[in-house]
Amino acid sequence: MILGYILGGIVLYYVVRFVFNIILPILKTTKVVRQKMQDMQQPPQNPYQQNTTSSHTQKPQAPSNSTRVGDYIDFEEIKDKG
Repeated sequence: MILGYILGGIVLYYVVRFVFNIILPILKTTKVVRQKMQDMQQPPQNPYQQNTTSSHTQKPQAPSNSTRVGDYIDFEEIKDKG
């Protein structure tokens, strides 16, 4: 009689352990993967959303002006004080 309760408790312990360590993490992972797949398949709500986020990450290009003042000093303009 007592041996039956002990064996039943051991079996119940391993069943609960199996469910919480293997079955529940698999179900949670499956749910997350399905949600991510649905999010990827749906088009974005705002069509300009991707363009605005990518434009913020890019650096604005500086104008290519070859006559900038103060960036370059010609060798001839430097005068020797000695």
